[in-house]
Amino acid sequence: MRNLFALLLTITLLIFSGCSEQTERMAADQKAQPSQPAASTPVARQEQRAQGDTFAQVASLSEATSAQAATTAFERKIIRNAELMLETEAPADGQRRVTAIAEALGGYVVTSEFKQNATPSKPSESVTVVARVPSSQFNAALDQIRAIGGHVAQEKVSGQDVSEEYLDIEARIRTKKALEAQFLEIMKQARKVSDALEVQSQLANVRTEIERLEGRRRFLENQSALSTITVSLQLPAPVVATTGTSFGQEVKRAFGTAVDTAAGIVLILIRAVIVMTPFAQMLLGQAVINVTGHERYATVPDEIIRYALGRFGRPNIPIDANVMDRIMSMPRTKELDAEPGMAPPEELRKRFKPGISDEEFLLRATMPEAQVDAMLAAGPAPRHYEPGAKAALDALAEAVKSASARVDIERPDFKLSLRRNAA
Repeated sequence: MRNLFALLLTITLLIFSGCSEQTERMAADQKAQPSQPAASTPVARQEQRAQGDTFAQVASLSEATSAQAATTAFERKIIRNAELMLETEAPADGQRRVTAIAEALGGYVVTSEFKQNATPSKPSESVTVVARVPSSQFNAALDQIRAIGGHVAQEKVSGQDVSEEYLDIEARIRTKKALEAQFLEIMKQARKVSDALEVQSQLANVRTEIERLEGRRRFLENQSALSTITVSLQLPAPVVATTGTSFGQEVKRAFGTAVDTAAGIVLILIRAVIVMTPFAQMLLGQAVINVTGHERYATVPDEIIRYALGRFGRPNIPIDANVMDRIMSMPRTKELDAEPGMAPPEELRKRFKPGISDEEFLLRATMPEAQVDAMLAAGPAPRHYEPGAKAALDALAEAVKSASARVDIERPDFKLSLRRNAA
């Protein structure tokens, strides 16, 4: 019985995939065969009844296939869309008129948007309306909407013929429904749970395909029955008269451009100074470590830890709580926190001799004493070129002062000749 049931299911699927002609030949051969003697056993009689039901189903599906081939004439399905940009003195009034036109023709407004710029130097108003009207009223709606504005700045009309797709979907729906009816008949003949489940699975797939096709058909019907018109209304573009500029206006414009350029240069210099500060370099170093390391903030330099501890003053921007907790939980943070901090300026001044300048005070507070003494002993750095400080030039000066009236110095790549004029 299971083999017979599988045979029925296979025959049905073959018929649906386009084998209707072969099935009809099988049915014709079956009719041409001489009638068999009556079955002598109950099993044989049951098989004959099942085969008779099968060929009845084949004939029913063949009729559905022939009905699918006979297509009737119908109205073409065309999706029409239009986009209009109009210039009018009253966009808000045009918005109300477009809405009234759509509703009077049996349509409706999908979206309506109004924008206004209240800037005194450049006021502007714009309206965007998306309306849908019956396709039979499409041209009438366009004519009435064009009359709203004084000038049509832009217009675009498009149409898409979906008649072929619509016919194909309808034919596929009829075929799927015929196949669904065949599966329902086979379901009634199922005698085992496994057979019923197998047919039910095939039936669910067919029903899903039917619903998908019907949804697409409804979409095409809706889009072809109602056309979409997008209308944009705006104020007319102002007419700008070009006149020759005077010398004073040119000078004023050039001065303004120079000021803007100078301001841009100053901003660039300010940004460069900020980037060159130690604080920016510390943050850049931490960012590089976070990117190249295996984990963010797994390694934190001592400068960042001291910054978080407030050694350089209160942070300008609060540190993220998670980052702060990560830094404070590090063993190195405890070591740096135990370091003695810098004494207040009043306490530091007591450690040095009185009367020193602020510059020397900062040097002695932040650098070793021996280095500061060496710097002060060397004196200020020369601010101009001093030839007398060069040993070679001193030797030449001595040679010139001697009795010799001529001094020649020659090298492979250098030659110098000095002569003393007679007194």
